[in-house]
Amino acid sequence: VCYVLNRVPHSKTKITPFELWKNRKPNLNYFRVWGCLAYVRLPDPKRHKLASRAVECVFLGYASNSKACRFLDIKNNVIIESLDADYFEDKFPLKSKDSGGSQTSENIPPRHVESRMRVRDPDLETEPRKSKRARL
Repeated sequence: VCYVLNRVPHSKTKITPFELWKNRKPNLNYFRVWGCLAYVRLPDPKRHKLASRAVECVFLGYASNSKACRFLDIKNNVIIESLDADYFEDKFPLKSKDSGGSQTSENIPPRHVESRMRVRDPDLETEPRKSKRARL
C-alpha cells in the first residue's frame, strides 16, 4: 500500500512523495487496473498439443514474494501467479450488471497491454523422478 501511495500526488503540493525524494517522476507503466480481464499464457509442459495457449483470468494484484502478478482463473476458481499475461483493462468479467459503480466500461478508453515475461510455476521446480524400469 505504501508503494502505491508514494506514487500518488499529494493534495496540497500536487507532487508525489517519490518525486520529492528522488527528484524525478516515478515509472507507472507496470500498474494495472484491478479486476480487469487478462489472458495468462500457460507454460509448455502444462499445455496439451491442441489445447489453448492461455487461460481467461481476472487480475487480482501483485505477488508478495516475487515480481509476478496474481490472477484468478475464472473457470477453475484457482489463483495463478505469472508474469506472462495480456491485459484488457477495459473489460471486467466479474463486474455484475446491477452493481452501482461510478464508472462504466463504456467511459474507459480501450487499452490493450501485452506483457511478455517469465512464468513462475512451482510444479516445474520439483526434482524429476527416477525411473523404476529394469535396465538391460
